[in-house]
Amino acid sequence: MIPYLYSPKSNGYMKFELISEFKPTGDQPQAIKELVNGIISNEK
Repeated sequence: MIPYLYSPKSNGYMKFELISEFKPTGDQPQAIKELVNGIISNEK
């Protein structure tokens, strides 16, 4: 799932996608899920 973030500068929503050659390790996969869920549920 690619989240859409509100951008005040563009007065609307924009797609956010991070592309990297590195793979998450350790506790990073869980942290990423929690961050994405927070963005989707509009937590601050």
